[in-house]
Amino acid sequence: MINIRFGTVCNFIESPDTVMDNMKEISPTVTCGVPRIWEKYASGIMIRMSDATWFKRMVFKASLGIGMKYAGLKLNFKPIPLYLKLAYSAAYGAVFRKLKERLGFDRVRVAYSGAAPISPDVLKFFNAIGLPLIEGTARQKARVSPRSVVKAALRSVRLDSLARGGSENRF
Repeated sequence: MINIRFGTVCNFIESPDTVMDNMKEISPTVTCGVPRIWEKYASGIMIRMSDATWFKRMVFKASLGIGMKYAGLKLNFKPIPLYLKLAYSAAYGAVFRKLKERLGFDRVRVAYSGAAPISPDVLKFFNAIGLPLIEGTARQKARVSPRSVVKAALRSVRLDSLARGGSENRF
């Protein structure tokens, strides 16, 4: 019903083995997945980078360090120094933008993880590369709709804000 009301298209993967290929083909604007999918993406990125040339590994490692600092401050609503904003912009332009294109995440405005708890390191990793990944817990499944996820993501969402007790969604 939400697809008809808001004019969205809902796509499904062909099989669990083809998730990455399907994401490249679809290039969604909003995506949802279980924690295992996000962990698989993160480990796949790290494995591919370990097989890269030493120069690419060093550039990725430096960019990821900058991205992790940036994401840590942003997710905790702390001020981001100008030098870090500039360094992150350079890292995003040099590494993360192309990485997101190759993963099929170049158009993603919000990514949602649900059905089980996800590691804070995985959430921070994806936010560091410029993919706004947020988490919902099993307790909230009945109350969290795709629309509420998009609305929450468009605001600044703290790393664990959806997983905290006492949170409430109203429509």
